[in-house]
Amino acid sequence: MTSSPDLLERSARTAARLLGPWWNERTRRVLFAVVITAGFVVGLVLGLLQVYDREVLDVGEPRVRVEGLTATVQVTVRNTSEDVAYCPVVGVAALDRDGLDLAKAIALPDLGDARLAPKASTNFVGVLTGISRQDFDEQLSEYAAFVEQENPCP
Repeated sequence: MTSSPDLLERSARTAARLLGPWWNERTRRVLFAVVITAGFVVGLVLGLLQVYDREVLDVGEPRVRVEGLTATVQVTVRNTSEDVAYCPVVGVAALDRDGLDLAKAIALPDLGDARLAPKASTNFVGVLTGISRQDFDEQLSEYAAFVEQENPCP
C-alpha cells in the first residue's frame, strides 16, 4: 500500500506532466489562495445578505379565542417597506404536535380593506372550523399565522 506523501508526490508529478511547465508549487499556492479567498468573499456576502434580509410583511403573534369547536384567530400584519403598498393574502392555521395543519383558513381584514400602506399595519381575522373535539383535546398544539401572498398593490 502506498503512503499518503508518495501518492501526493505521484499526483503532483502526473499533473505537472499533463499541465505543462507552468504547473508548479507557486502556481498551486496561488490557485489555492484564490479559491480560499473567493470562498471567503462569497460566504461573507451571503452572510451579510442573510443578516440584513428582513420580511417585507411582518406577522405578529396570533391571538386566539375558542368557542366550542370554532377558533377565531386574530393577527396583526405590518408593512415594513419604505415605499411600496401591499395587499397581502394572510392565512391562519391550527397545528398539531408534528406541525401539520388540522385546519387552515384565509384571514380577512378586521376593518377596511387589505391594503397596507408603507409602515402601516392592520388586523386580520380568520375563523377555523372543522376541528373535531378529539383533535382539540389530543392533537392541537398551537396556532400560526402566515402571509400566503405579498401582492404589491397597484
